[in-house]
Amino acid sequence: MAEPEQLDNPQDIPRLVLFDTWVRNRDRHAPPELNRKPNYGNVFFSAESALTRRISQIGEVRDPKIYGRFPQFAPYLDPRQLARAAEDLQRLDPNLIARVVAAIPADWDIDIEVRDALRDFLVRRAPFVAENWKSLL
Repeated sequence: MAEPEQLDNPQDIPRLVLFDTWVRNRDRHAPPELNRKPNYGNVFFSAESALTRRISQIGEVRDPKIYGRFPQFAPYLDPRQLARAAEDLQRLDPNLIARVVAAIPADWDIDIEVRDALRDFLVRRAPFVAENWKSLL
């Protein structure tokens, strides 16, 4: 992994951590209690599927764990940048989420019930993360 100070856009690290927390991206840097090794080279989703109908259950939506927070990111987690990212997440248009989920390629073999659950999860989790980012981080 490149060191954060080598990045062209270190100011976006808070946005990346908030995004990973919103979508519960276990594959980049999972919370320590999940006992997964950090994937320093990954910017894609894992082949390990977390997409099931259960994703929209309240425990998943209100998961308080932080995802994507590499230890090297700590000095870059500026509260003002996190607040801006949380504001953007709060204003996220549910119709946009629906269009993005509907655009998942058929080749990915995600049935309609799972797509509906994913859409519901993303729409319901966004305000949870946006409203609770301070206590989560």
